[in-house]
Amino acid sequence: MTDTDRCALPSEADLERRLLGVALPDLELDCGEDAPISLPRLARRSNLAIFFYLGLTGMPPEVQFTDDARALEWADFDFELDGLGYLTVGISVQSVTGQATLAGGEPLPYMLLSDPKLRLAEALDLPSSDGDGGPAYEPLTMLVREEGISRIFFPIDPARDAASAVEWIKRETRP
Repeated sequence: MTDTDRCALPSEADLERRLLGVALPDLELDCGEDAPISLPRLARRSNLAIFFYLGLTGMPPEVQFTDDARALEWADFDFELDGLGYLTVGISVQSVTGQATLAGGEPLPYMLLSDPKLRLAEALDLPSSDGDGGPAYEPLTMLVREEGISRIFFPIDPARDAASAVEWIKRETRP
């Protein structure tokens, strides 16, 4: 991505202005072989903590390391998110088969969804890029509560992405 492309990306405030309260579009994304998942149906059953990651094949090692580290951070917070009533979901352009290599092939406690055609990005006008590895989501985090988008984190701090989401949830759901 060039500096010009980065300048064209929306701010967190722009995304929230457009998306807060919006329901997830009626899309099914692949979770496994012949196992599509309906996003609205998932949001009816649980609040969602969705993190979008690059998931490109043939990424430079430092980019792969960032995706892997982020996946492991979300795994570390999955139990706490579950206790707060949130289901963790990762989404990328990566194929279902390719997702098996995320985090070095470690079993992850949450669902990974494949969106190689960026259908969700198109439906919600989410930031994406078209770099050397092909089209991909820009890393961001979206919280969905009561079936509507309640918070967007963008750009994200890869080292504190899940921790920031948990802190926000705790702050916003205090009695």
